Amino acid sequence: MTLTSQDKDLTLTTPHGIFNHRVGFLVFQQGRVLLQDAGAGYWFVTGGRVAFGESTAETVTREIAEELQTTADSTELAGLVENFFVIKGKPFHEVMVLYRANYTAALQVPKTDIHGKPFQTGWFTENELRNTSLKPDFLKEKLFSFQTGFQHVIHRDPGIAAPL
Repeated sequence: MTLTSQDKDLTLTTPHGIFNHRVGFLVFQQGRVLLQDAGAGYWFVTGGRVAFGESTAETVTREIAEELQTTADSTELAGLVENFFVIKGKPFHEVMVLYRANYTAALQVPKTDIHGKPFQTGWFTENELRNTSLKPDFLKEKLFSFQTGFQHVIHRDPGIAAPL
């Protein structure tokens, strides 16, 4: 296996496919959840890849600072998602640790990240998610269940069989 990113993001290419270790953070306010626009016709959970040697708690703090240019009042584990999917014929195995990022005041989301890159976000109610292109797609029905407690979700896109 080799690291595929110069900045040590844990995306590993193997003979069998690509492995991603990712952190996502969920901000719930006024019955809505914050999502990021991928610029490819769909929305996704805000966050990023874990860097080699970095804990997921460190990653979520870094990602919130990079993308929202602020710190959360608190963060807490919300879930673990093991996601198996294919992009352009390449199989992916992604492990995403989800955190809730809590804010006592209404969050003002910047229009760029700390690097000056445009940062497009949107706030969605549970009903609005049903008509929204969200990746991974199964989160349309599951996302709001991460508001409290901790969940472990294993998801395989259709046609991806579990190993024997």
